[in-house]
Amino acid sequence: MKYTLALDMDGTITENNSWALVHDFYKTNLPDWTDLFEEKKIDLLTWVKRDLPAVLKKYKTNDDDLLLSKLKLKPGFEDFLEKWALFFRKSGGISIISGGVPFIVKALGKKYKIDTHTVEYEKYTDKVIIKKAMDGQDKQKILQEYAKKGRVIYVADNSLKGFELKDYGDNIIKIIMDNYQKGKYFVKDFYELDKIIPDLIKQ
Repeated sequence: MKYTLALDMDGTITENNSWALVHDFYKTNLPDWTDLFEEKKIDLLTWVKRDLPAVLKKYKTNDDDLLLSKLKLKPGFEDFLEKWALFFRKSGGISIISGGVPFIVKALGKKYKIDTHTVEYEKYTDKVIIKKAMDGQDKQKILQEYAKKGRVIYVADNSLKGFELKDYGDNIIKIIMDNYQKGKYFVKDFYELDKIIPDLIKQ
């Protein structure tokens, strides 16, 4: 049996939110449309189409290391990778599936040698075209493709709105990265995730 480890980023791998981080880093105000999205008054694609171009006006590739240094990782993430990365890479792989700021998602994936699925865009001199956002349905399609090859251990934060997966398939084990969430599998950090992985890969 192949096992794939699929991870959300904001609130799962990281304590802080990547969108808030880039606005703080570039000294831009967190726009009102972020509140509108959280209140479900606009959809994810509308929000990303407004927000990402504003950020990309200031972004330079050599900012990646500085931005990553400001990410606060969840306790135990690096220790967890050191212990389990080889197992998952030899099995079904490790992937970040995130609607977070795409250049941060990709930089994090590059640093830790993890595949990434995130917002897709093309940047021109004066224009940004958003080719794809990354909402709950997008994540579900990616997870279901992984699930065709074996079991998927999907770890996601439960505090962000708009990313609920209602029907994610029998082959997908969902784990909530939230100390207060009641459910079959819930953990507060990667140290707790480490304790349940051995039982999950016996299933």
